[in-house]
Amino acid sequence: YECLGMVAVKMNDYSDARKHYLKALEIREDILRKEGVLNVGLALNYGFLGQNSLFEGDLTEARTYCQKAYSLFKRLVHNFKGVRRDLALTSQDLGLLEEKAGDPEKAEAYFREALKIFEQLFRENNTHLSREDMARAYYNIGHVTKDVVMLNKAYDIAFELASSEMGHTRYRQLITAIIGEQMKAKGGLGAMIMKHKEKRAEKKNKKNKH
Repeated sequence: YECLGMVAVKMNDYSDARKHYLKALEIREDILRKEGVLNVGLALNYGFLGQNSLFEGDLTEARTYCQKAYSLFKRLVHNFKGVRRDLALTSQDLGLLEEKAGDPEKAEAYFREALKIFEQLFRENNTHLSREDMARAYYNIGHVTKDVVMLNKAYDIAFELASSEMGHTRYRQLITAIIGEQMKAKGGLGAMIMKHKEKRAEKKNKKNKH
């Protein structure tokens, strides 16, 4: 049912996705009642429903499901280190939710919690995925705080990912979003950003020559 829900989300059919996720949740909660043991699948299920509610614009329901997922991952992470990224992604979803709800301070706190985990995972395993996670976390913080330093960090990572052999369209989309936020920066930040980009381009040209 979860797979069907994911497919529905890809097709922007959030109503259908909800039906499949709720059916999956019904099964998982029944298993919990019978076995009395928490499992990662239940936390993920709550997370999927939270994301779906966020897509639908139902912030109240999204908060309920995301908080349930967040609480479960917090409990599970002590015994299952593999859920750390899931915990970070859920924290990130809560940040997006609080941003939409008009509470930038809470949003920043969740984004920074996610970043802390992503940075730890990056130190343990330097992959395209771990770098992308960090770039999005930097972007989210920069977006909600208008912090040009964070936006520049996000840009650097996204630029490297887009320039690599593993370059993917979503990296370029992220760069576009970052540039959009950078251009919204007030005062003299716009000039600082452009100077930063010029230095990045110059550094890349020197590297290519060698």
